[in-house]
Amino acid sequence: MAIFPIVTYPHYSVILLNEQTNTRILVIDDEESIRYAVDAGLEFLGDYEVSFAEDGIQGIQLLRDFAPNLVLVDLVSPSASGMDVLEEALA
Repeated sequence: MAIFPIVTYPHYSVILLNEQTNTRILVIDDEESIRYAVDAGLEFLGDYEVSFAEDGIQGIQLLRDFAPNLVLVDLVSPSASGMDVLEEALA
């Protein structure tokens, strides 16, 4: 699973993801508009298997079940913070 700041290195992120096939991406954000925008952007960039979580708790469960290659996580979430999700991902 790749964890790196996609905002800081967007060109590197896209190149790295396009080298793989069947790349699974997990997007964790409580705002529907953000999830929609990310989905539209990823659809434009390539053919990725994308799963969405509305909060950190659901995101942690999807980390286990979905086994993503990349996780995009909102650091401020009502149930479990993005840092909680990242700690779980690295555990």
